[in-house]
Amino acid sequence: MSEPAIGTEQEAEVVRRQDVAHAARSGGVQVLTIAAQALITVTHVLLARLFGREVFGSYQASLAILEVLTRGGTGGADKGMLRYIWFAGRLVRVCVSAWRSPEPRRSSWRSSPRRLPASPTNPPWRPACG
Repeated sequence: MSEPAIGTEQEAEVVRRQDVAHAARSGGVQVLTIAAQALITVTHVLLARLFGREVFGSYQASLAILEVLTRGGTGGADKGMLRYIWFAGRLVRVCVSAWRSPEPRRSSWRSSPRRLPASPTNPPWRPACG
C-alpha cells in the first residue's frame, strides 16, 4: 500500500471536526425541542388551573379549530402547483416551437406531436412541441 499524500490526514481531521460539530448542534436542537414540548404541557396545566374549565376548554377548542384551518389551508397546494407548473412549461415549449417554426402550424397544443424534417433552422434534437 502506498503512503497517503501530504495533507490527507489534515483534511480528514477537518472533516471529522465538522462532523462532531454538526452532531453536537443536532443534539442541542433535540434537547431544546424536548424542553419546549415539556413547557407546552406545563403551560396547559397552569392555564387549566388558573382560568378554570370553561376558559381552558374554549382555549383548547379555538386551538383545535386553528389547527384544522392551518392544515386544511395547504391541502392540495403541492399537487396543484405541480399541475400549473407543468402547464406553464408546456405553454412555453409550444410558444417557443411556434416562434422557431419556419412555417405556421395550424394545430392546437393538444394535438399529437409531429416532427419537421431536419434542417439548419429545425435541428433533429429539438423536442417535438405542438
